[in-house]
Formats: sequence, C-alpha cells, structure tokens
Amino acid sequence: DVFRPCDDYSAFGQNGTSESDETINTEGPDNIVGLAKAWYRALSAEQVRMILSDGSILRGTRHRALSRAEARKLRARLIDLEKAYKQIAQSSEDEHLAIFALYCSDTDEWAFFEALALGFGARNAVLGFNIFARALRFLLNTGLWLPTSHLFDDFSHVDAEGFSSNSCATIESLFEL
Repeated sequence: DVFRPCDDYSAFGQNGTSESDETINTEGPDNIVGLAKAWYRALSAEQVRMILSDGSILRGTRHRALSRAEARKLRARLIDLEKAYKQIAQSSEDEHLAIFALYCSDTDEWAFFEALALGFGARNAVLGFNIFARALRFLLNTGLWLPTSHLFDDFSHVDAEGFSSNSCATIESLFEL
C-alpha cells in the first residue's frame, strides 16, 4: 500500500480561517463512463457528428487506419498526479502567510518554518490545485485534442487502442513539463 500524507488543517482551526465562494467542478465516474460512451459511438460510425455544449457541431470521418472492429477496442487509463500536488509553489505575494509553527516538547520551544508548496488538506490549497488541474485538462482537451476528465489529481483518458500509446506518451510529455 502507498500512503500519502494529508495535513489536517482543520485540527487546529486553519481551515476555519478562510472561505471561498468559488467551487471547481471536478468530474467523477459518470464523466469517465460518458467519455468512453462518446468514443465508442464516434468510433463505431463512418461519419462522426458531435454537438457541443455551446451548440456548435463537429463533423469528421473515422481514421482510415481504424476498421470498425478496431475502432471499438478502447483503452482507458487513470493518471494519478500524486506528486504534483506538493510541487505547486505558493505565490510569492503570499509568503508572509505561509509560516507555520511546530512545538518541540524536548526543548520546550517553538520552531517556525515557511511552507514552500501548497499544503495538502488546506481548504484554499485544494481550490488552487483544482484550478491548476482544470488548466491542465483544458490544455489536454483543447490544445492537444485528447479528451480527458479530472477528479482532483486523477486524470482519466480514453482512446482507441490503436492510438493509445501515442496519446499516452503525449499526455506524459505534457505532465513532465
């Protein structure tokens, strides 16, 4: 088993000192199933027509390298960015707010530290990370035309089996950046 530390920012009331009217829509299992269903329908037909939420229509033809049977073979992948969360640096203008103290009972003294990254478990850090995750999803979906969904630090990707190795390599390259 792999355990990830989660700082409990509610134990000493830190989460009670902030609030936000914003929420970030994170997608879940329904979105992943919907993505697979859309791929299956699109790849099963010779001609593809998709109506987007803004009313615009996308039209296309199934790639000539994919037979109807091959197009129905889908690959799904879940990419967990477990290490990315702690690597997102705080804003330099918030440095004065990122000081935390730890009591050392051996010396009966307090030690003060500056947090260099977002704390996993802090209310507004989760909001900040989800804004970042939505930006990654936007780059994947709009910039690279690779449909994905995200649930916090987990990104789901569905693609035709014949294209999955290339699309996975592309996603990994973006995440490496």
